[in-house]
Amino acid sequence: MPLKSLRGKEVALTGRLVSMKRLEAVRRIMEAGGRHVDMPGVSTSLLVAGHEGRLTAAGGVTRIMLLFRELKQNGAPIRLIEEGEFLKLLGAGDELSDFSRLYTAGQVSRIIETPLSVVRSWLRKGLIRPARVGNRLAWFEIKDILQARNLSRLTASGVPASRIRSSLEQIARWLPEGGQMAGRLDAFARRLRVRLPDGGWADPTGQRLISFAPDPAWPGARVSAFSLDLPAVSDPLSEAEDAEDRGDLSAAAAGYARVIESQPDAEAFFNFGNILYQLAREGEAAEQYVKALELDPDFAEAWNNLGNALVAIGKSDDAVMAYRRALALEPDYPDAHCNLAMILERLDRHDEAALHRTECVRAFPSEARLRLLRVDGADTAES
Repeated sequence: MPLKSLRGKEVALTGRLVSMKRLEAVRRIMEAGGRHVDMPGVSTSLLVAGHEGRLTAAGGVTRIMLLFRELKQNGAPIRLIEEGEFLKLLGAGDELSDFSRLYTAGQVSRIIETPLSVVRSWLRKGLIRPARVGNRLAWFEIKDILQARNLSRLTASGVPASRIRSSLEQIARWLPEGGQMAGRLDAFARRLRVRLPDGGWADPTGQRLISFAPDPAWPGARVSAFSLDLPAVSDPLSEAEDAEDRGDLSAAAAGYARVIESQPDAEAFFNFGNILYQLAREGEAAEQYVKALELDPDFAEAWNNLGNALVAIGKSDDAVMAYRRALALEPDYPDAHCNLAMILERLDRHDEAALHRTECVRAFPSEARLRLLRVDGADTAES
């Protein structure tokens, strides 16, 4: 990496970086031989787009991004780069390591201080997709998680999904991931619906959703499952997942119980166990995890969660065995390392605990990075 990798280049920043604070980024640009400008112009070489703040609080494209488009249309040699490429240009090894590492859903929950149930909801709705899956354990890139949090925040604040998608389609012309996020937003929006006062349903824009009878002459027709006067008709799994998404754990538990009666599989038992655990029915949760593992002994996350349930009901030695089984399947599984370290310390097996504690700490970003990741993107959105 050249000492002056940005020599002679004018660099502007937009959005919020999650690897470092803005003042630090400006300093690093200067150290690399570049010059920072607040607004891009005809002499600007690079516009660095942080992963938060690319859209306004109203779901539109930010002023700086629109200015970038105008400069490109007028033939300016400006280039839009993402935070990862910016870190590579700076030779920022430590920051890039935290930024490029893969994280489990449990880690994501703790890193951005968002309930694990919400992270799992994003996954079910297609708002995030794993970068890798092994033994049913999903691993995610932090940039995807931050984008999911932004889109979820925007839709929750009432911004129509159609407006966000239109903005993302514009960004897709400048950044490849813009198209990916537009597709994910489509999947997310299809799962969004609002209950109306008269009992009907609407999409996030307020458009009422109506059920039409299928045309017998068109057997391949796709029919909406919504009704003006009746709750949406859906399969037991969707009902259970919807109940879980809205935080109705009792309804979710009843729903998953119906699911496993009709279509018992490892994932259904696992989800049922998670709900029971949240309801403080840890013994019953352990039973469901065991059933999941009987169907799929290589289900790493089920072994970890079984360990958690066993700890809760006082079976510490069995919990240690469960965590070790999870690590035998996924040796880098940070949640299992953290949980195993905790229980070994309680059992006064401190030397063993120290090894797993080291792996636990190493798998998370530094404290400085955690503070940046936990800032609400709404506080830094541009206009």
